[in-house]
Amino acid sequence: MDEIIRKKYIPMTETTYYTLLSVTVPRHGYAIMQYVNELTKGRIMLGTGTLYTMVGRLAADGIIEVVPGCDKKAYLITNIGKELVWMETERLGKQLEDGRQVLRPEWKKVGSVQEFRGQGADFQNGGGISEEFGVSMYCEKHPDGENTADFRQQAVYNE
Repeated sequence: MDEIIRKKYIPMTETTYYTLLSVTVPRHGYAIMQYVNELTKGRIMLGTGTLYTMVGRLAADGIIEVVPGCDKKAYLITNIGKELVWMETERLGKQLEDGRQVLRPEWKKVGSVQEFRGQGADFQNGGGISEEFGVSMYCEKHPDGENTADFRQQAVYNE
């Protein structure tokens, strides 16, 4: 792979990363936007301007290509694009491992998510749970109730 292309795309923006994941099968613009929205559960919603600017750049750099013979202009990742998305996935995995290595000793074992619910933790209004990777977190509004942006976080390590 060309070093200039690697340096241009690694590290990769989230929108580029998810767009490349979406074109592992041929997809047209609107289908790319829908797929990214569904895959990220609404966390990333691509606008048409963002998408078509990015797609034009990715195609010009040989990261994706236009699929010939489709009714709508569809795009597909190239081998260079696959290599880049794999490199970025590996980089993100290492970043995640580093973060866990540093943060895990700081986590306080305080109980299960069910115990938090039993103590009145509100996961719908102002709190959140992520049980992925064996970790549960919740946020509770600050006891003074005045500054709703001030949160106290506790993490639970599920063994």
